Amino acid sequence: MMKKRIFISCLVMIFAALSLSAQKIGTNPLKAYRIVYSIGAEDEVGLDAAKHLQQVLSEKTGVELAITADNANAAGREILLGSTRRKESLKAYAAPFAPFEYKVYVQSGKLIIAAGGCWAMNALSRGNLPSSFRLEGTVEGEFLFPQDAQTNLRILDNNVWDYSGKPVPEVWKEAGEDCTDSVRGPQFAQLVRAYMPDVIGFQEGYKETLIPEARNDTPVWYNENTVELIESEYTPFTPLLWSNHKSKSFTWAAFKLKSNGKPFIVISTHLWWKSEKVQAGSNTARAAQAHLIVATAQYLKSRYPDSPVFLVGDMNCHEKADAMQLLINAGFTPCYKIATVSTDNHNGHHRCSAKGFGRDGGNRTRAESIDHCFLWNGGQTEIRHFKCDMSAFIVKITDHYPNIIDAVL
Repeated sequence: MMKKRIFISCLVMIFAALSLSAQKIGTNPLKAYRIVYSIGAEDEVGLDAAKHLQQVLSEKTGVELAITADNANAAGREILLGSTRRKESLKAYAAPFAPFEYKVYVQSGKLIIAAGGCWAMNALSRGNLPSSFRLEGTVEGEFLFPQDAQTNLRILDNNVWDYSGKPVPEVWKEAGEDCTDSVRGPQFAQLVRAYMPDVIGFQEGYKETLIPEARNDTPVWYNENTVELIESEYTPFTPLLWSNHKSKSFTWAAFKLKSNGKPFIVISTHLWWKSEKVQAGSNTARAAQAHLIVATAQYLKSRYPDSPVFLVGDMNCHEKADAMQLLINAGFTPCYKIATVSTDNHNGHHRCSAKGFGRDGGNRTRAESIDHCFLWNGGQTEIRHFKCDMSAFIVKITDHYPNIIDAVL
């Protein structure tokens, strides 16, 4: 069954690896507990997390616990999930957690589960909790989200928001944050390590490129342990009128999987960014850039006829725009529409700029996104999962939530 959000793996599953045959927490029967979540928390560490914990416990023990928000009065035994209003939670969060840290312990008959974010909570599912129910640590640098058994190709797409060589804006200073590339860079490293993709398509990532001597804002990276690079090419868009600071371009790279020798191509692109209202001719400029990508894909098909083409990037326009319709009419299919196991219809864009950061993204759908992931010349290729990781720690590192494609070649 298709899901609205594929990425429930960031929800709490701390009992998944724990034997609860005794159906007890310490000396107390499990059925005596209820799950309490923070009504003010985001769903990924609040209500959704509580529901997922309830499901895991039910599957493991046959006991389905009640769920309540922390605005209800304390009563009996409780599993305190995240930063609830209970005094035990307040004590646990008295010192701030780093985004990937976690802690689990029992106090006054309550099980306290505290973490810096949903990724840390997720990691608790992979640990075997000791009988004392005390556990603490960090998931920094860990591989957190393995592919399913059928998937043999994972592609990560993300606009990483270049903010280099500039002073920290006052609004960021006031928030106690630093938005310069050197500070945010390690967070992208966390993202890569957590997903371990085979190929990455970045935008605004000109410092890393397959063409070292050229500025490339649309680099393609790859895992040399899982895929082999055949050849690649970087193409900056011209004229400069439609490529501010030479930042608009596309890079294609032809690969083959080391596991089975299957060939495939990844194209990372960043199209012109201004609206038609701001600069007349912008819609036509984006369409012309998309047309060049189509022509290049056709050329690549003539050389690699059996290679599916994955086109990913920040295209600065919605699905109904001329540029996107040109791609769709040429046979490029949005990955979120053809995922066979799970998909994600979230827009994937929010506020993160020199003016500050926040969840602001509205309730727009994937069709209204400016980030797109397409499959072309797919043949027997199966897109199994498409997801947009909207974890909270990503909000302040870029205005584009990363997209993940899990496919079978």
